[in-house]
Amino acid sequence: NYSRNCGVCHGLLGISSGVLPDLRWSTYTASADAWNNVVMNGALASNGMVAFNDVLTPEDSEAIRAYVVTQAHLNRGDGEPNEIQEEAVGPGMDPDAEPELEADEQ
Repeated sequence: NYSRNCGVCHGLLGISSGVLPDLRWSTYTASADAWNNVVMNGALASNGMVAFNDVLTPEDSEAIRAYVVTQAHLNRGDGEPNEIQEEAVGPGMDPDAEPELEADEQ
């Protein structure tokens, strides 16, 4: 859902080109209600972010939020992604699981 509905504007794998907001660092990801207010209800329509309530289900919206949060956790903090796989949040994967830390990060 992310690549089909969000990636064109917000960047593949959640990594923005800098023209539009990089969703990995958006404060809206911290709250399902805030996220849905933007994504589903168009709270930022005046800024160009249209509502997707005619395209996405609430479950789709939450899956996209979980994907974006996962992409943020996979980031090293230097702007470059760790070995990100496109299916970072896929069937059988827990989007709320803590990412594994490298030995030098522990």
